[in-house]
Amino acid sequence: MEEQRKLPEKMEAVCQAVIRLRAEGQDIASLTVSEIAREAGIGKGTVYEYFTTKEDIFIKAILYEYCLGVARLEESIFAEETFQGKVYSGFSWIEDVEKQKSAVMRLVQGKAEVSEKGRDFCRALGEEHPAKDRISRLCDHIFEQGVKEGIIRAPEDLLERDIVVGSIVGGWMAYLHCPEKYGKNIEEVKALSYQNLQKLLQG
Repeated sequence: MEEQRKLPEKMEAVCQAVIRLRAEGQDIASLTVSEIAREAGIGKGTVYEYFTTKEDIFIKAILYEYCLGVARLEESIFAEETFQGKVYSGFSWIEDVEKQKSAVMRLVQGKAEVSEKGRDFCRALGEEHPAKDRISRLCDHIFEQGVKEGIIRAPEDLLERDIVVGSIVGGWMAYLHCPEKYGKNIEEVKALSYQNLQKLLQG
């Protein structure tokens, strides 16, 4: 991923500044452009040479972190040797992504221009379709490991694969959005999701 990034240096500095501030516990919804510029080490006016609004900064910072996160997901999955280890790496990544994006997504929810901005920005990062392509390939890699270990059968086709992935991810998203509703801790949900994955693709 490092070699693919094509962002201007100062735009990247702003994205990294937002990520650092959020990691320090700052509520990004209340951050000012001046605070972001100071953290990035550039002038406020310079920020507006690369971003149109504060909302634009937040959207692109989250997408920047997401694209870098996909690269880290690949590394973590390929570092695991077992089907269960690879699946659990995926679960942990989903949890992290949901935490990262939730605050920003609340700010931009329902705005049509966000989708197009996201596509354009991911192209600038060298990622034409990160979720569609790279993550799909990772899912195939995980399933191949499960088949190799004799834990699951291979999905019959692309549709079944996507239904299985969608079912598991959908359950995870429901839990992460409202964990108190279900009365289970995160480790219990991981175990249950892993069991359900095996059931959906029983040999």
